[in-house]
Amino acid sequence: PSMTDGDSDTEIAYWRRRVVESCIYGVDVNPMAVELAKLSLWLHTVAKGEPLSFLDHHIRCGNSLIGAKISDLPHLPTLKKGKTESAQTELALEFPFTAAVARAIGHYLLIETTESRTADQIHAKEHELDIAQTMLRYHKGVANLWTSVYFGNEVSRSAYHQALTALRLGETAKLENLLCYQRAQKIATEKRFFHWEIEFPEVFRDRYG
Repeated sequence: PSMTDGDSDTEIAYWRRRVVESCIYGVDVNPMAVELAKLSLWLHTVAKGEPLSFLDHHIRCGNSLIGAKISDLPHLPTLKKGKTESAQTELALEFPFTAAVARAIGHYLLIETTESRTADQIHAKEHELDIAQTMLRYHKGVANLWTSVYFGNEVSRSAYHQALTALRLGETAKLENLLCYQRAQKIATEKRFFHWEIEFPEVFRDRYG
């Protein structure tokens, strides 16, 4: 059967919304720029009778230049040369990310594969995003701890090892009780740390063993 102009417009609008929700990513340190980016995308993908596209998982606020790589997190940064204990000789502890990120990625992929045609579907996506981010909350917190060393946070190797051990064992209370961990979260909020592999894990999943 032939397709009418109305049907064609509807199909174009549908795929435009699907592409925007699945393929467009953006990060900016300015919260206003983030909201303007969402507004611009909404204006290009608005569809009569349907809610606005869900963009919270891909359009994010943060400093894209300040963050940690997963591969660096087993070691605390060494800022001064000439120390007896170097990064090469320091005992490396596991940053337990692979299993947690695999579970979180499932929720991110569910967000991308679900349509946004009803308010209930939007609410479901919000819920899935909240679950995924909660799963990686303390991994992000330790990444903040690692990065905060470059911003004056005094973190001993002993304290960092305690943090990694607490993360691995799921002892989140012990993690949050570390003063250096608490300071790191404040610095991260102020500087808007952005850890790409933790914020967009579905994009970097091929890097995880």
